[in-house]
Amino acid sequence: MKCIYCQGDCIKTGKMKNVQGYQCKACNKTQQKRYNKTRISQEKYQEVHRLNNECCGISHIARLLYISKSSAQRVIIRMASKIQKLDFFSFS
Repeated sequence: MKCIYCQGDCIKTGKMKNVQGYQCKACNKTQQKRYNKTRISQEKYQEVHRLNNECCGISHIARLLYISKSSAQRVIIRMASKIQKLDFFSFS
């Protein structure tokens, strides 16, 4: 198996929850052949954005979209990191 980080060769390093683990010989990072966590769809991502703009709380967003609170919070933090700060003094 090839490393997803540096494309080096990986060796087996045991199992966790019946999933084989691998460790890269070059960068020593560990990885799995498959991951079980599902991603939030783009539609739900946009819904989180819309609901957040309408002043809905994290718990309310998670309940409406059937996602975890930590996933909703992670999406909101990711959106907030993309906001650029305006410099009002640079306008002439």
